[in-house]
Amino acid sequence: MALPKNPSTEAMNVSEARRQFSETLDRVRRREIRVRVEKSGIPVAGIVSVRDLAILEGQDSRQETQLGALNRYQAAFAGFTDIENEIEIARELENIRQELRGERAQERS
Repeated sequence: MALPKNPSTEAMNVSEARRQFSETLDRVRRREIRVRVEKSGIPVAGIVSVRDLAILEGQDSRQETQLGALNRYQAAFAGFTDIENEIEIARELENIRQELRGERAQERS
């Protein structure tokens, strides 16, 4: 089974994109190209397939979830000094190691 090809990225200025809009959309839909639309040589937008857009939206969602977890973690340790945080982390790591040792011991039994 062949892997799906990744479309190439083409730069187009706004005027060219406007003139070729229908043809460009067909090529994007067929996953032949992705388009970086430029205004005065500055990239301002992209035209991608719905599949690529879904991938981007999924990445955004995962990033929001991860940032939320990071914010909750930071809030939990607010007000602690770096040394207090290091001590607490070391304590938790030791608890995890002990749990793993216990699980391994049970597996051997």
